[in-house]
Amino acid sequence: AHVRARVYRYRYTTRHERHTTGAWWHRTPLGDHLPPSAP
Repeated sequence: AHVRARVYRYRYTTRHERHTTGAWWHRTPLGDHLPPSAP
């Protein structure tokens, strides 16, 4: 099995984004906290 840990910045969606997408959260990838690895 492979393991990967990624880091994201989360923020609440705007009223318009919520109405358009139905999502409560918007996330932006910041990078890998732990690069992919295998046993």
